[in-house]
Amino acid sequence: MKLKQLFEQQVPRDDKQRQMMLKQFIDAGRDVRVSDAKYELGKFSLGDVEAIGYGEFIEERRGKYYEVSFKYWGPAPITVMTSTSDITKDIHYSRGTQLNPGEQTEPITVEYD
Repeated sequence: MKLKQLFEQQVPRDDKQRQMMLKQFIDAGRDVRVSDAKYELGKFSLGDVEAIGYGEFIEERRGKYYEVSFKYWGPAPITVMTSTSDITKDIHYSRGTQLNPGEQTEPITVEYD
């Protein structure tokens, strides 16, 4: 079993337990990787970071679209993992971007129906 798989299995599915673990890791300055989603099963996410009070989603309405970004103010840097897929080639990409205290992610455009 790969180390990544082992780590992902250790992330609690229970919201409170997962968020408490995430807060302890960030407070200890550990290299924490979080999904850029508001929630992702079995992984830390920006929604968890928001829930522990270390950041917030910023949504600005632009007609029928929203520009969504995340402002982070936790005590130590985190790595935000962004995943994209190319269905035509059956390829999945994932990249990490360090987010330091006081920084904000680049906005993405989202359409809510």
